[in-house]
Amino acid sequence: MSERTIRSYRTLLSFLVRHETGTEGVTMLEDVKAVHIKHYLLGMEENGRKPQYINDVLKVFKVFFKY
Repeated sequence: MSERTIRSYRTLLSFLVRHETGTEGVTMLEDVKAVHIKHYLLGMEENGRKPQYINDVLKVFKVFFKY
């Protein structure tokens, strides 16, 4: 992957971490559940993010959590 792609993935994951630790109270990666991801993505939709962008973010999260 290119450096730009890696930087983008890192940024997206850091947004999720901030959301989980702040809003959901999750402090351990193993404690992140599908419902947490759904809440995060719904929040993105409510804030006006385009469906394609949300889908791209979801793909990044899926790959990360499978790893």
